[in-house]
Amino acid sequence: MNREEIHHSLWTIQGLAHLSGMEIDDEELLKISGSKEECTMELAYTFLSKEQAEAALRQEFQQGEVSGIRKGAEMTMSRVRELLSWLKKSSRENEADRALSSEQLFEQYWNEMQSSLKN
Repeated sequence: MNREEIHHSLWTIQGLAHLSGMEIDDEELLKISGSKEECTMELAYTFLSKEQAEAALRQEFQQGEVSGIRKGAEMTMSRVRELLSWLKKSSRENEADRALSSEQLFEQYWNEMQSSLKN
């Protein structure tokens, strides 16, 4: 996420510099705007103090981590619902507790379901 090009990079840099109490002159801004290197948040963070930049990066990482966990949980719940539905349709709902008792058993049932759906 930090390495993606940002839009309105000069405004972003000016805002971050202002937040950190740092003065950035027009000459520096001209160098940045004239640079052929794309402006990323990683570059923009350099206009914060080291502590502020590290805190911003940590927060971004944590938000990404939470988002990833949320997506993983949604995907897992979707797979659980799909497997339970398959067991019910197969008149095997009494095996649901066993299928959910461990990751290994879940995967065995999941693979069995996938195989049966291919046939």
